[in-house]
Amino acid sequence: MLARFLLWTAVLTVSACASQPTVVNELSKTRAVKLLDNPGASYGARYDRATGRCTPGTVQLLSEDEFETLRSGWRGAPGATSCSDTKKQQIPATTGYPEVFARLNVSGSAQVMVRLEADGQVESVHPVCATDSAFAQAAAETAMRIVYSPRECDGVPVRSVILVPFNYDWKK
Repeated sequence: MLARFLLWTAVLTVSACASQPTVVNELSKTRAVKLLDNPGASYGARYDRATGRCTPGTVQLLSEDEFETLRSGWRGAPGATSCSDTKKQQIPATTGYPEVFARLNVSGSAQVMVRLEADGQVESVHPVCATDSAFAQAAAETAMRIVYSPRECDGVPVRSVILVPFNYDWKK
């Protein structure tokens, strides 16, 4: 069985090819699988900011209040006239697929909140939604290993918050 991990995000623009090896998988309790970019995927655990809820049937790991608290103060530059999106500079070549789900041939997904400093360094990662906490943990560990470029507002790098969704598909 060849398991692949699908990474998709509507928030970030991919600026590096996912097939380029960038980091060796350090996860000891999970199977290492190839990390691929799949911009067309639109399924799985997702947070809806309008309702403050996750996709029905998934586990909500942050309440709407917790989400907003973590997001406050990390919104960029108020009053800026032009802001760029954060971009992924390097994506790990592999990631961990929760072993119990790989053995059972179960797909899953998660979405994490990533808080980035003005220099693009990850300040923290917080799982928001997931089909299971094992997928949330694997997604959080992978999100920490992605190298990001900072968001810029009026040409100045600023702190920002992004949501990064992950889809794990054992069939691929």
